[in-house]
Amino acid sequence: MIINLVITQEPQIRAWLGTDIIKDLEKNNVVHVWLPKKLEERAKKLTQRKCHYYDLNFSPYKNQLYIKCINIDHKKIQSFRNSLKIELLPEPLVSISGIHIYIKKAIGKLLRNRELITLLIFKAAFQKALKKIDVEIEKNKLNFFESDVNIVVSSYSDLSNEAIINNISRTQKPIIQVIDNWDNISSKVCPTKKAEALVVWGAQTKRHASEIHNFPLDKIYVLGSSRLAKQTFDNLKKEIPNVETNIKAPIKLFYACFGAKHETIDFFNKLLNDFNLEGSDFQLTVRPHPTTEKNSFVESNTTLSKMLRINFPKIDEEIDPIWPTLDGDIYRDLIEADIVIGTPSTLILEAMLLNKKIIIDYRRIKSIDSPRKVFRTRKHFLEILNNKDIPKLRKSSNLVSMAEKIIQFNQNYKETIDDLVSFPKVSYGFDLSELAKKIVESK
Repeated sequence: MIINLVITQEPQIRAWLGTDIIKDLEKNNVVHVWLPKKLEERAKKLTQRKCHYYDLNFSPYKNQLYIKCINIDHKKIQSFRNSLKIELLPEPLVSISGIHIYIKKAIGKLLRNRELITLLIFKAAFQKALKKIDVEIEKNKLNFFESDVNIVVSSYSDLSNEAIINNISRTQKPIIQVIDNWDNISSKVCPTKKAEALVVWGAQTKRHASEIHNFPLDKIYVLGSSRLAKQTFDNLKKEIPNVETNIKAPIKLFYACFGAKHETIDFFNKLLNDFNLEGSDFQLTVRPHPTTEKNSFVESNTTLSKMLRINFPKIDEEIDPIWPTLDGDIYRDLIEADIVIGTPSTLILEAMLLNKKIIIDYRRIKSIDSPRKVFRTRKHFLEILNNKDIPKLRKSSNLVSMAEKIIQFNQNYKETIDDLVSFPKVSYGFDLSELAKKIVESK
C-alpha cells in the first residue's frame, strides 16, 4: 500500500518525525512524507528520512478572510463565537477605568472591522468572499504522488490546509484526515467533507465532530493522540513519589501558562505573594507557554519572591526554536509538584494522566484572557469542569484551605480521562496503518 502522509503545521513535526508513528506506517507500506517547504531545514535536522516538500503562497488578507468566514459559519458554537468577539470588542469593562473609554475602544475596533461586520450582516457579501477564497485555493496547484490512500494531519483550518485537501483530492484516492490537537476540532479545525475517515482523540472529540460539524459518525475513528503515548505516561507514573496526607513545607505548586497576555513575571510574583499572604509556605514553579515571549519573564523592578521559579521547557534551537522537545523532562516539574494549578491548557489533561492533585484556576481576573472566561468559553473543557473531584479556585485567598483539603482527598479522573483521550492497544501508528488498509479495501 502506498501512503501520502501530509504534515501541515510546525508543531506536528515533533510528534510525527520524532517518534515511531511513521516507522509503524512503513511496515508493509510505502510512505511518502510531505512537509511545508519552510520546514525543510528543521526536518533535515530532526530526521534522516527522505521527505518531500510543497510550497503554497497565499495573501495574508485572503487567509484572514477565510478564517473570518469559518468563524461566521460556526457562529452558533461558543468557541468560534468567542473568536468573533475578540475581533470585534475591546478588553472587558473590568480592565478599564471608565465606560466612556470602553465605548471609545469598542467604536474604534468596530470601525477597523467593517468588513467583518459586513460579512456578518449581508449574505451576498459572505458568498462573494467565499468565491474569492475558492479562486485563491484553485491558484495553488500541488502534485502529490499517486497513492492508495492519503493521510492529512490537520491542526488548523486555514487556506493552506484547504489547498492541500483540494489538491490531494484530485488524486481520486481516499483521504484520512487526522485532527492532531485535543481542542482544535471544537474551535479551529473544520473537517473536510471529502474525507473518507476522520481520526480524533477520544469519545469527546468524536461528539464534537458530529455535533459541531455534522460529520458522519460512521466515518469518525477514535485512535487517541499522536503525542500522548500511553507507555510514556505509564513510565512517568512510576517516578511519582507517594503523596503524604501531611505535606511538609514548602508546598510545591505547578502552574502551566496558556499563552495569556497577562502571564508575566510580575503577575506570577503577585500571585505567589497572594498565596503566602497569611504566612503560608507555597513554592510556585511556572511553565511558560511555548508561544509566550521570553521577555515577559525578564526580571522587572519588582522584588521577586525566592519561592518563584520560571521553568522554560527545553528547546532545541536548531530543530525547533519555539516548541519544546517531547521527552520525559518536559513533565519533570509537573511530576515533582504537590499540587497542579490547572489552567485552560492541554497540560491539565496530562496532569490528570499522571494522577496529580489538581485545583483549577477559575479566577475572574482583569484580563481578556481571564482563566474563568477561557475555561467557560472553550467547549473541550466542559467535562473537566463538570468533574466534581476537581475543585475550582475562585479567589487566591482560598488556596490555603483548598490545598489542605485536596491533600486528604483522592481525586478520581478515570471516567473523564477515558472520555477525553483513547489509547491504542498496540500503537498509534499501527492503528492508523490498519485504518488506512480498511479504507483502501472498502473501495
